[in-house]
Amino acid sequence: MKGISNNTPIVLVVVMALASLVVGCGTNHDKADTSHGDHGMDAGAVSMPQSVTEAMTDGGTYFCSWTSEPSPVPLNKFFSFTLSVFEKDKTTPADIGEAKVTFWMPAHKHGVEGEVPKTKPVAGKKGVFVTDGLQLHMPGHWEAQISLEGASGGDKVNMTVYPQ
Repeated sequence: MKGISNNTPIVLVVVMALASLVVGCGTNHDKADTSHGDHGMDAGAVSMPQSVTEAMTDGGTYFCSWTSEPSPVPLNKFFSFTLSVFEKDKTTPADIGEAKVTFWMPAHKHGVEGEVPKTKPVAGKKGVFVTDGLQLHMPGHWEAQISLEGASGGDKVNMTVYPQ
């Protein structure tokens, strides 16, 4: 055919791929619409992905575990996130001066809506912190990004969270 080169199918594939990247979830997020699709979460799937509730920090300094109330972490409802930090032996509560917990959705490059609540130490419980008033407004893969400053040094860890 006249005017069509051998590269036309490749060009069409590239154009379509670029168009899908541009469209995505868009950049003009309507505050009233928090669904943004299912993000790969098939409602009819047999098993839901599981959240990671314990892990060593990136530098191996501390062992962290968390729970939520309610449990599991709910979608688009408020919850509390309780973080317990131990020395690397996984049993001795760590002497932590400061803990910060934020939530990040890697696929969309954004965190939670509004102001992120402060992470506070729980009185009388060494190495235990709570963040109240959190809300994950979209289904899919979130990361609890945890940074710690303590007697054994600073360290961090990201743990996967799937609201349900």
